[in-house]
Parts: sequence; structure tokens; C-alpha cells
Amino acid sequence: RSGPAEGAGGGAGNWSVGATLWALIRIVSGGDVREFGRAHATQMVRIRVRHRDDLTTDMRFSLANRIFEIRQVGDPDGRRRWSDCLCEERAQ
Repeated sequence: RSGPAEGAGGGAGNWSVGATLWALIRIVSGGDVREFGRAHATQMVRIRVRHRDDLTTDMRFSLANRIFEIRQVGDPDGRRRWSDCLCEERAQ
């Protein structure tokens, strides 16, 4: 993500495509979150891709109109075969 500051301490944010990946997506949990006085449906998903050293929590995945914000990245067996990402998906 990049872009000029928007005046409230964050960036205006422009996203760009980094790569197209095959992935396994599994739902971990779901529920509602209250933010700024409004409820949002959210679910946590685990997304598994071939191992990548460059995945960070500043990134996200997208699938059609679904957006998955990366919250945590790990190597499940320490063998650098897979990267498991715990991601949050919010209802649009």
C-alpha cells in the first residue's frame, strides 16, 4: 500500500497487485464487531499459499470482491513449504 497522508495520521492508501497465487482458504471463526458505533460482520480465515518470505501484515489478499487483511503470517512446520496467514474478512 502506498499513498499520501490523509490528514488523520494514516495514508490514503493505494493498493497494487503483487502476485496472483493459488490458495487454500478455511474459515476459523466469525462474528460481529462494533466499530464507530456500527456493527460489522467479520470472520477470521486461514489462507495457505506456497511459502513466501515477503508476506507481511501490511498486505492483503483479494478474491473477486472479497478482501482478506493479513493479521499474522507463519510457517506451520518450519520447512518453508507453506505460508499460513491468519486473515480477517469484513463484510462489504
